[in-house]
Amino acid sequence: MMVGMAEAFALFFAVKREMPLDELAILSTLPILMGSVSQWLMPVIVPPHKLRSAKLFFYLVQIAGLTLLCVATQQENLFPWMTAALSLYWIGGLSAGPFWLEWISKEVPSKAFGSFLSKRNAFVSICTLIAYISAAAFLNNNTQARDFLIVFALGTIARFASFICQWMLSRATIDWSRKKNYGRPHKTPLPFKPILWMIVLTVLFKFAVSVSSPFFLPFMVKELKFGIIEYVSLTSIPFLGRFLFLAGWGRASDSIRPFLGVQISSLGIAFIPALWVWLPNFWLYAGLELLSGVLWGGFELCTILILQRFLQKNTLRMMGIHMSLMSAASVIGALTGSWLMKSQNSFQELFLISSGARIVIAIAMILIFLRIPSTKTKLKVYAQYLTTALSLRPSLANVGRMISARRRG
Repeated sequence: MMVGMAEAFALFFAVKREMPLDELAILSTLPILMGSVSQWLMPVIVPPHKLRSAKLFFYLVQIAGLTLLCVATQQENLFPWMTAALSLYWIGGLSAGPFWLEWISKEVPSKAFGSFLSKRNAFVSICTLIAYISAAAFLNNNTQARDFLIVFALGTIARFASFICQWMLSRATIDWSRKKNYGRPHKTPLPFKPILWMIVLTVLFKFAVSVSSPFFLPFMVKELKFGIIEYVSLTSIPFLGRFLFLAGWGRASDSIRPFLGVQISSLGIAFIPALWVWLPNFWLYAGLELLSGVLWGGFELCTILILQRFLQKNTLRMMGIHMSLMSAASVIGALTGSWLMKSQNSFQELFLISSGARIVIAIAMILIFLRIPSTKTKLKVYAQYLTTALSLRPSLANVGRMISARRRG
C-alpha cells in the first residue's frame, strides 16, 4: 500500500509541480545512489545476529522519509525537501532489503523459498495495484498539494502498520519440521563463476534499462498527452501481470532453472522500449505492459533465488553488494539518459538506444550461460520453462486457490 500510494506518485507530484528536467533527473537518481551506498555498507557493518533489529531500524528511517515527503507537499521550494525525503526513503528501503531477505531465507526452508517468494510477491503486487488505483481515482479530480498530502499520509500510515507487523513477526517462530515435505533449510551450492557472471551481467542490464526507464513518465505526459487515467492504467497493468503469473514463475524456478528465468526474462524485457516507439495505440501499450509485468516478475524473483539458493557463503554480503551495484547502475543509467536527452535526442531515440543495449547484454547472458556446464541446458528445457511460466490457466487456478483458502480462513 505504501508503494502504491507514496512511492508511485512522488515523481508524478514533482512533474505536476513543473519541476525542471535537470532537477527531476537528480531527484530520480541521487536518493537511489545514497540508498545504494548505504545498502553496500550496512551488510558489512551490521553483525549477522543483528538482522532483525537492523531491518526494523531501517523501516523507521523509511517512515521518517515518508513523513518528510508529506511536509514537502506544503513547501514552495520543492526540490530540497523532496530530495531529502526520497533520500531517507531509499536509504531505509534499500538497506532493509538485504536484511529482510537474509532473515526470511533463514526462516523458510530452501524447498519452500521459491514458492514462498512467488506467492508473497503476487500478494504484494495485488495490494499495490489496489492502493495505486484507489489513489489515482482520488487524484483524478484532486491534484492540489493538499490532495497529494492526503495520499502520501495514507502511504506513511500503511508503512507504519507494516512496521508493527514486522516487529511482531520478528518475535515469532515456525517449526517447519512439522510441515509436510519441508525439513531444515538447506542449499544447493554452485561454483562461484556462474553466480559472478549473473551479478555482472544483470548489473550491466540494469544500466541499460535505466537509460530509458526514468523517462517513460515524462514521455507519457508530455509526448503522448496522457492524463492521469491513461497513465495510471498503463503503469498499474504490470502489477496485475505479476499477480497473475508469479506463481507460474515460482513453479518454473525449481532446480537450476532460475538461470533460465534470468535469460528469458531479460531477452523479453530488452524489446520493450523499442515496442513503445512502434506501437500505435493505447491498447497495444496495455498488452505490452502486461507482458512487462510478467517478465520483470521473473527477472527479480530468479536473481534472488540464484543468490539465496546457490551461493555457498557470505550470502548477505553478496546480496547487499548485488543490490547496491544494481542501484548504482540505475543511477548511472538515468544520468546517461539525461545526458542523451540534453544532447538533442528525442524520447524515441533514447528508447531505441536503451533497447539495443539491452538486447546485446541479454544475448551475451544466454551465450555465456550456455558455455558454463553447471547452467547449460537443452533447448527443449527453455520451451518447458516458458510453458510453465507463461501458462495463464494454472496461474488463474492458483489465484482461485488463494481466494478460496482466504474465505475458508
